[in-house]
Amino acid sequence: MKNTIRTILVLLLISAQQLHAQNRSIQFAFGSWDEVKLKAQKESKIIFVDAFTTWCGPCKWLAKNVFTNDTVADFYNSNFINVSIDMEKGQGIELAKQWAVKAYPTLLFIASNGEVLHRACGSMEVAKFVQLGKDALNTETQFATAQKKYESGKADIKFLAAYVLQLQDNCMAFQKERDAYFSTQKEADLLSNQNWEIIRRTLKDIDSREFKYVESHQADFSKLYDAKMVNETIDVIYESALIAPIRKDSLDNFNSLRAKVLQRNTLAAKKAVANADMAYFKKKKDWDNYIKSTERYIADFEPQNWNLLNSTAWTLFENISDKKQLESALNLAKKSVLLNENGANIDTYANLLFKSGDKKSAVEYEKKAIELAKKDGDEGLAKELEETLKKFETK
Repeated sequence: MKNTIRTILVLLLISAQQLHAQNRSIQFAFGSWDEVKLKAQKESKIIFVDAFTTWCGPCKWLAKNVFTNDTVADFYNSNFINVSIDMEKGQGIELAKQWAVKAYPTLLFIASNGEVLHRACGSMEVAKFVQLGKDALNTETQFATAQKKYESGKADIKFLAAYVLQLQDNCMAFQKERDAYFSTQKEADLLSNQNWEIIRRTLKDIDSREFKYVESHQADFSKLYDAKMVNETIDVIYESALIAPIRKDSLDNFNSLRAKVLQRNTLAAKKAVANADMAYFKKKKDWDNYIKSTERYIADFEPQNWNLLNSTAWTLFENISDKKQLESALNLAKKSVLLNENGANIDTYANLLFKSGDKKSAVEYEKKAIELAKKDGDEGLAKELEETLKKFETK
């Protein structure tokens, strides 16, 4: 009996150790940036920086799903001094400026003397993240090597094309380099796979030679590449051009650009204008016109887009109290639910019902939203909705 108990205890201990071994994570260092650099210098290691913000969803996904992977943990803990910095707090604010961090997450590999050796942005799967670390350790594949080659003025055309895309992948400014590259290309060359890739991923200017060529030769591009992708690329370039002045609060510039785009009289132009109108009226907090423009856009271009209906209804919930406007918001939310019933859009509908004074229906729908969230396995959403339900029931 004693031997049996002892055997069971040993097996339990081994199992516990194996379980612990399968839950390794990247070990992040603490302290000031100067202290981190000093540590890296003493250990002759490169510093890996996870540049994040608290509101960044992809940052949270990366931390939860990739930083906790055994292979990732072993590789990064062995080869780097790891540090995670909130770029909107403390030392992170100045470091974000120093490293030209524009998007999150940004992943940086920095020498102990402060030189940025390699970088990337956005979340990624385990294999790609490990490869990123390997590239950071290899001087031939480090971004700094490519940057120095470009700055030397000795780069050939093939390198310049790849460098433009590398800058874009790193969420860095690329306009100057891209324009320099395109100045070497004839119009007929724009149909090449390499040039299409640069156009598709980096172009935003509707007055550029490159965009005008794509628009006037859409059929030719569609024969060579995915027709749907070509069409969507044209749509996105139009929309990006129109949204830019709204984000910069240049509303007068928006109106003149809007008129200019409409003169093109293409379906892509009309769709871009309709989409931008929603953003324009939202920025101005003109909720009557926001509702009208949204209803027009959905009816004309995306009648099955339940997510857009839901997000619009939620925007209105957060900003309006007028009875007539609330009725319009309820109608949008109801259409979303009819298209795709889920916890998120039923919660929106319930909140609008509550704000409209229909407490009984609001409680009923919020309970249904909780039920669906649990059914979908989204416990985080379910807990949030349960808190909302408590507010409904106590007010």
